[in-house]
Amino acid sequence: MEKKKESSNSELPVLCATCAWREFCAKKFSFDNTQPLKCPDYSPDLTLLKNLRKETKVDKAED
Repeated sequence: MEKKKESSNSELPVLCATCAWREFCAKKFSFDNTQPLKCPDYSPDLTLLKNLRKETKVDKAED
C-alpha cells in the first residue's frame, strides 16, 4: 500500500508551486533552484494531484 502512495506522490514535481502550504508559507520560493527542494514542511497538494489524474484520463480517452 505504501508503494502505491509513494508513486502517486511522485507524479507531482517537488516544488513550492505544488505544495499544499504554498499560500501560507514563510519560506516560499526561498530555496536555490539548482538543488532539489528539501523543505521539511513540503506536502503535495492533493487537489493538484486529482486534477492531474483527471487530465491524464481525458488525454488517454482522446487517444
